[in-house]
Amino acid sequence: MSVVQNITPKLLHICHNLFFFSTVQMLDTLLTTLIREMQNIAVPKRKQEALLVARRFMRSVVRIYVVRSVETSSEVGRASRSRYRKFL
Repeated sequence: MSVVQNITPKLLHICHNLFFFSTVQMLDTLLTTLIREMQNIAVPKRKQEALLVARRFMRSVVRIYVVRSVETSSEVGRASRSRYRKFL
């Protein structure tokens, strides 16, 4: 197992907590910092590191979005099926 695969569950957990337990201002600060660091050319390799972090962060965001979407759609499906069964 690679290092990235070992880090992925931890990063997903951190991102999940950020989205569901943080304020909008906290997320705004995080994103502003990422953007500022991606534009930083004064420090060598800072831009590349920031791009790597931003890519990992976005992958985690997409994973969380997909999981939450599937959970939500399956809950809606279960609710509509249970309402349908009441009429049978």
